[in-house]
Amino acid sequence: MPKIHFGVLITVSLKSKRLKKKAILSLGNQTIIENIIDRMIKICPKKKIILIISNKKIDFPLRKIAERKKINFFSGSAVDVLDRMSKAVKKFKIKNFISTTGDNPFVDYFYAKKMIRYHLKNKFDFTEISGLSWGAFCYGVNSKALERIVKNKKKKDTE
Repeated sequence: MPKIHFGVLITVSLKSKRLKKKAILSLGNQTIIENIIDRMIKICPKKKIILIISNKKIDFPLRKIAERKKINFFSGSAVDVLDRMSKAVKKFKIKNFISTTGDNPFVDYFYAKKMIRYHLKNKFDFTEISGLSWGAFCYGVNSKALERIVKNKKKKDTE
């Protein structure tokens, strides 16, 4: 598999205690997570979008959504999200990525695209969009920087 210049990682889980299974609740005529995926498809080919889920049974419906939307998924540790992301970028050979979550139902693809271009042009480890409303932002991340963080982190619970 050739190295992908940039991809999109969407970290999501259905274990929410306050609003049960919120990522698969309806937002208009689709689920919240499908809305996020469709927003990211506007800036990145489907094969470069990876749904990052836990290996818990509760998250199995998310795997089905990824398959239906024809995007990739990666399942791993339920508590160590950074490790899960790190393993996914290694598996799919991603050098830089946009990181967003199922908690950002209105991630702004226009600003996400501008942000990742800026991130790549400047060869940053981490790029953050500031000034957007809660639920509309995302980050740009270099996979080597993520690898260093995972290697040096002190705890496993990075949720």
